[in-house]
Amino acid sequence: GGDNGTPGGDNKSPGKGNELPETATNLFNYLMVGLMLLVIGGVSLTVGRMRKFNLK
Repeated sequence: GGDNGTPGGDNKSPGKGNELPETATNLFNYLMVGLMLLVIGGVSLTVGRMRKFNLK
């Protein structure tokens, strides 16, 4: 078998030698949140600009 690489879930299966420390996990979470905020901000900016152009 070998179902390694599937994200999500706290599946601490025995035999895993490379466990990520909590700091790395928190950093990854912050990174994901930051990316989401960036995407949302970019989309809202684009929508706002398009609306401005359409309100001629």
